[in-house]
Amino acid sequence: MKKREEQMRSLETAERIMIPAEKVPVFSDWEQVSVVQEEFIRRAKEYTVFQYAYIVDKNNMLRGVIPAPYLLHAPAESSLEDVMNREVPHVGRFVDQEEAALMALRKSVDTIAVVDSSSRFLGVIPPSALFQVFHAEHMEDLLKSAGVHSIASRMLRAHAPALIGARLPWLFVGLGGGVMASFIATAFEAPLKEHFILASFIPLVVYMANAIGAQTGTLYMRGLLLGVTSFSAYVKRELLVGMGICLILGSLLFLIVSLLSQNILVGIVLGVSLFSTGMISIPVSLGIIQILRVIGKDPAVGAGPVATIIQDILSLVMYLFIATTLLAFMVL
Repeated sequence: MKKREEQMRSLETAERIMIPAEKVPVFSDWEQVSVVQEEFIRRAKEYTVFQYAYIVDKNNMLRGVIPAPYLLHAPAESSLEDVMNREVPHVGRFVDQEEAALMALRKSVDTIAVVDSSSRFLGVIPPSALFQVFHAEHMEDLLKSAGVHSIASRMLRAHAPALIGARLPWLFVGLGGGVMASFIATAFEAPLKEHFILASFIPLVVYMANAIGAQTGTLYMRGLLLGVTSFSAYVKRELLVGMGICLILGSLLFLIVSLLSQNILVGIVLGVSLFSTGMISIPVSLGIIQILRVIGKDPAVGAGPVATIIQDILSLVMYLFIATTLLAFMVL
């Protein structure tokens, strides 16, 4: 039993965040108000929480509560039992701290009393602790909605070997994809030899696709924190926005390359390629984040490496396919 109580104390319980009774104004129900007023003023500096005075009986069972201003202005000849409020918002010592905070919200109070299984007074959860609970629970819910689970907070405190183990597998995916991309490029060696300028633009096209995808993914993660609920609606909007962005960037690249190289054919290939690869990067980035959320993985760790290599491969294949197809068609 004792071991179980120790385990419960280590959890996020009301007892863990409470101020003990020794640091709170506690008086017996039979005491006279005048005596209590003098003691309250004399010991005011000793109290950590002094918004309320808590009233107990001879067995230390919680009987009532009195707001401090009311206590100091109560009739001196009265007893505490006559002036106290018998309805005291309270929770058990092992109640979850979030439940205690919600009770404070429902009851419109800024402190919550904590009692044991026999209703003996143990202490008080102060306003600062309630605020911290609300903040922590709210942030946890927001992060969970974005697919960032408890593993994220553990990683912040993890040592280097654990961090290496968590991050390296995703980077292995990138390494393997990079090797695959290099072999894909060799399959288009012939057309690239004839139009070497197309090969020089591979890094630009791949980078721009990655940049558009990364920007989309970052905004989606932020949107999840701010309350995005419909994935399909978000994808439709991002595709519309992305179409405008990719159209502008593709047209700009077409104009620059056509003017500088004096080759409209190359300009068309690059403009169409940038538009196409940029558009495909949007659903890829959003889809990977959503998949990781659904399977309970942290998008902050996995989305970057996986999305990057998938987009690299797709961008490279799409660029080389567009280049060879358009060149063959226009030459004919």
